[in-house]
Amino acid sequence: GSSYDTGSATDQLWHVHTLRMANTATGQTIATTTTYRIDGTAQTLTRQTGTGLWQGMASSNQIAIGALPTSVAATALSGDVAIVLTYARALTDAECSQVERYALAWLTNT
Repeated sequence: GSSYDTGSATDQLWHVHTLRMANTATGQTIATTTTYRIDGTAQTLTRQTGTGLWQGMASSNQIAIGALPTSVAATALSGDVAIVLTYARALTDAECSQVERYALAWLTNT
């Protein structure tokens, strides 16, 4: 697999992170089929390891949020996850913006 890093929010405020994977077919380039935004602003993903290509997702039966399941201590999130929304398809830019506004409103009203 491949791992990526980005300069992300490191303050103590709530932030809305949006990850959109438009095409996860085996062999597709991760960087060109994935969009990552923080508070609606596009972030640059920098590949740290791997080929940078999607590998077979059909056999994967897990999603990790906050830590990689194979090495939890080394990759654990130091923070809180308040809301996770998943969709069966990649959202459009306008839909992502709408979801980001909803999540931010939800976070600031709780």
